[in-house]
This record gives sequence, structure tokens and C-alpha cells, in this order.
Amino acid sequence: MKIFKRKRRYLLGTLLLILILPLLGAILPRRWYATVQQSCTYRVCVVRSGYHSRILVPTQTQNFDWHDYLNLYDANETASTYTYLGFGWGEREWYVSPPTPDNREFRDALRALFLLNASALKVQRYTEFPQHYETKCVGVTPENYLNLMEFIQNSFQRNSQGEKIKLASDAQSKSTFYEAKGIYFLLNNSNNWTAKGLESAEINTPVWASHAITIMFHLVDTC
Repeated sequence: MKIFKRKRRYLLGTLLLILILPLLGAILPRRWYATVQQSCTYRVCVVRSGYHSRILVPTQTQNFDWHDYLNLYDANETASTYTYLGFGWGEREWYVSPPTPDNREFRDALRALFLLNASALKVQRYTEFPQHYETKCVGVTPENYLNLMEFIQNSFQRNSQGEKIKLASDAQSKSTFYEAKGIYFLLNNSNNWTAKGLESAEINTPVWASHAITIMFHLVDTC
């Protein structure tokens, strides 16, 4: 009987840790001091779309222009003025070819979470600031803005010639997918990538960004 009680206490303690640790990771900030508010000349935004998050930045600023690093126009597309770009990192197969509820959604969800999977970067183009998502924006210094641009640039996988590797395009959403660095799994998901990018710009993030909600919780919308 005593052995049974000890095992029960052990199982209950383990279950509590499994439940509490992710919650603490979501609530606790990486920075315990307030970041000095900067002007909105250089602003970084985070977009939440359900479970996922992505980083939204202007296509060009005074010190950085994405036209110099990416081809923003499809072959059959007339020249457009894209003022914002959204960058998201995710599991490659799910990201490029999302499953539908009537085929492989549950199977692919288990695979994405519990196996080691290749990753992809999604670059989505906007002609104006997107208003139909939950979005928060903060001002950063020019130096920290460039740090974030470097982080995003370093997230692209490149071929032997140093070129970004394009996977697919989606004309409807004006998105292009590229091979990305890093392995996607439960403890390294799309929100962890977003949090790492924000941290490079000295923007406060949770200890563990398991969900987009945890990132938005720590952001103060000042721009």
C-alpha cells in the first residue's frame, strides 16, 4: 500500500510539473526590466494568426531594403508596391501544403509535433498594413532593427552558390516559401522562431513561446 501511495504521489507530481512548467515559461519574461521606448521610425510588428505568429516589417526603411535581398514579384505579376513583408517559420510540409480536415490533418499534426522535421520560411507580401489580424508593434533602435534583419536573413537555407532556395509560391496570398535553417518539433516551433527574432532586437518575449498568445501577452503595443 505504501509503495502504491508513493507511486501515485510521484505520478501526480510529474503531471503537475508537465502542466506548470509550460505555464511558467509562458508567463515569465526573458527580460525583467522595461525596454526603453524608441520612436516608431523603426518599428517591428508581430501578427497572430490562430496558433501561429509571424514578424511583420516594412519592405524598406532608411537603413534596410528587402528589394536588395529578395525577388518580391512573381513572373506573371505586374510591378506592385509592397509596403510590408510578413516572415514566418514553420514545418515545411505543413507550411507549404497545409492539410485539410478531410485528409491528413491529425496525422500531420502528430508528425510535426513529435518528429524532427524540415522547416520553411514563408514571406508574405502586403500592399498596405494588414488590418484583419491581431497585431502589436513596438519601436526599436536602428541597430536592433538591423539585428532582426540579420536574424531573418540567417534563417534562410542557401545552396552552394549562396542563393536562397525557393520551394513554392501562392499567388492568392501573395506568399513565397523558401527552405529554412533549423529543425521543427514540439520544443522548437514557429513561435519559438518569432521569439528568437524579437529577442535579437531586444524586444521582450516569454521564456518559452509555446503559442502565439504567449508572445502577444508580453508585447506592449506602442506604435
